[in-house]
Amino acid sequence: MFAALLLICNVESMTCETFFAREQYKTEQECYDGIAGGITYYENQGLVVEEYYCHKWTSSFFDEKA
Repeated sequence: MFAALLLICNVESMTCETFFAREQYKTEQECYDGIAGGITYYENQGLVVEEYYCHKWTSSFFDEKA
């Protein structure tokens, strides 16, 4: 399972915040596809996506429930 994280910055106020998607993705590709949608969403609000990352959870919990 993967989680999407984004560092979103406001150029006017010179501040940044970390955002993450609430859903978990089964594959890394699905995660990056989700990030692409997030980038579009935040850029349409005039914000800058400074960095993004898909984190792979190492817990076997997800494998056991699949």
